[in-house]
Amino acid sequence: MIMRALILGAYGHYGKLICQKLKAVEGITVIGAGKRPDRLSSLANELDIETLELDWRDVGLTEALIANNVHVLIHAAGPFSGQDYVVAQACIDAHCYYFDLADDREFVDGIKILNEQAKRSNLVIASGMGMMALTDAVIRYMQTKVTIINHMDIGYSGAGRMPGIASIRSSLNACGQPVPLLDNGQAVDVTGLGGRSVHRFGRDFAVREMLNLDVPELDVFASKYCLKSITVKGGFGQRGQRLMSLLSKMTARGWVKQPVRWAQKFMKLGKFMERFNENKGGLYIELEGRDEKDMMVERLFEVHAVGQAVDDMKIISIVAILKRLNENYVPQPGAYPAIGLVNIGHVFEALGEEGVSIFEG
Repeated sequence: MIMRALILGAYGHYGKLICQKLKAVEGITVIGAGKRPDRLSSLANELDIETLELDWRDVGLTEALIANNVHVLIHAAGPFSGQDYVVAQACIDAHCYYFDLADDREFVDGIKILNEQAKRSNLVIASGMGMMALTDAVIRYMQTKVTIINHMDIGYSGAGRMPGIASIRSSLNACGQPVPLLDNGQAVDVTGLGGRSVHRFGRDFAVREMLNLDVPELDVFASKYCLKSITVKGGFGQRGQRLMSLLSKMTARGWVKQPVRWAQKFMKLGKFMERFNENKGGLYIELEGRDEKDMMVERLFEVHAVGQAVDDMKIISIVAILKRLNENYVPQPGAYPAIGLVNIGHVFEALGEEGVSIFEG
């Protein structure tokens, strides 16, 4: 049977990438959905896919999913901060699977409110199928050497190419705000998009400034792996973190009231600065804990990405899970944060080798 996958926000930065990747998977029919007919027409002509004029706020969303025989819906129409679960509920009512790219802590955790409904309908409603799912796949691989994880440090670096305006607004929601996390077993607050630090990727691949992120991983991983400490940091690329850090300080001191209003300015500045970036990005995960012999151990795992592969990392877990579903994989039903659905093999098979390398230390 041909799987019909509908992508909400299909002409956005990451929605379009998902459409492109899934179009190349045999046995999957891609349906690009959004509320702007002009952009849908351009998308259809460029990618040769079906399109559907549809807003996730539409009252008739459930009926549209049923009428178009949708098996899987991918929600890429962020930002997710402040959204409710009308799309996920429509998927349950239309009896189709749901995955999203949400990186909002409250949204990803709150998806569990639909857990009993999803179980009764034998459906998967999974939130956070972006970098969180990829990172979890790597951590589970690293657990072969770090059996008990006490401390976890994670960092994401973009390539300096600006994402869509929705992604920038989502990041700025945490700017200057207190971000709760675990530090040596104690709940503490750090400043969102503050705490500027430097990470040197292995093999002299890149040097990146990193800022505090307010992301679901802080809660999901702390609970799943029974951590004592966790930090998650990130940056758009080689440059720009100092300005973002300054805005964070000004917001924390009350000098800037609504940093999200700066999104368009950062977008324009970032577009200008793209020409000066190295077009490199990556992921690092540092674990500290004990091995199977109860010996103290530290491990580092990095994914180095160049060019298009940097953006692909954000959405590749979506591609990997749909390929698994297309091969008759039956995941655990329920509504939950999107971890445990793909492993490191699934992810890197979908990502491919071009522009990607691994460093372990």
